[in-house]
Amino acid sequence: MKPTLTVNEEAQSLMKEMYSFDDPEAKGSSALGGAIALAKFGQYDKAIEELNRLLEYDTLRLEAAKNILWCWMQQNYADYAVSLYQKWRKSNLFPPKETDEIHRYFVKLMDEAGVDHEFDGLESQRTIEPDSEINDDDILDISSVKFVLPHGAKEGEKIELEISFQSGKYIRMIIPKKEKDLIDGIHPGDLLKDIAFYSPVAIFSGEGYVSSKNEIHAGPKRGDFSLEIKIIKIVS
Repeated sequence: MKPTLTVNEEAQSLMKEMYSFDDPEAKGSSALGGAIALAKFGQYDKAIEELNRLLEYDTLRLEAAKNILWCWMQQNYADYAVSLYQKWRKSNLFPPKETDEIHRYFVKLMDEAGVDHEFDGLESQRTIEPDSEINDDDILDISSVKFVLPHGAKEGEKIELEISFQSGKYIRMIIPKKEKDLIDGIHPGDLLKDIAFYSPVAIFSGEGYVSSKNEIHAGPKRGDFSLEIKIIKIVS
């Protein structure tokens, strides 16, 4: 994985001013230029954050998506890039012509990286979950986790959730139905790159993939949501 360079906020603003473009016909085009500038300087996390916001604009969606995939591939997150690509195809976020263009672009990225890309036909109908670098036996019992919400009204805020169930690298949490901002702030397919894991004997950090988020339809927790995260990597 290529490390994300650390650059202060003043330098990030200067990058965006130097390399941004402004098309009066396309709302948000200046933001697109700024996000691309951040990506070119290795500020992948910040670039992805800004590019994700631009997916709601019809005129910018295609370029934003292509640059999001480029950012993930630059960090050697091929599995997650494939998962994201599959998610977009299943959601019908893009019209057919744009879907085809994204497909061609992504195949080119995969070829340049020397990565196999068997995601045509039936394979494109399912989301590929990233592989974990961890053996189940190596994972401590985890009591709670803390991470930054990637979406919604509380995007960017750190939240802490208690673990209700753990099976090796898979951990499950319950989000109460009253916590609507939390429920809306995380989606299946999200990659959480800075999670703090708390166990009775240690605190460590790593990365996780949101494998599922389902509403509970029976029992005392009816209406609450069950959130499952697959631990992909332990960093420290």
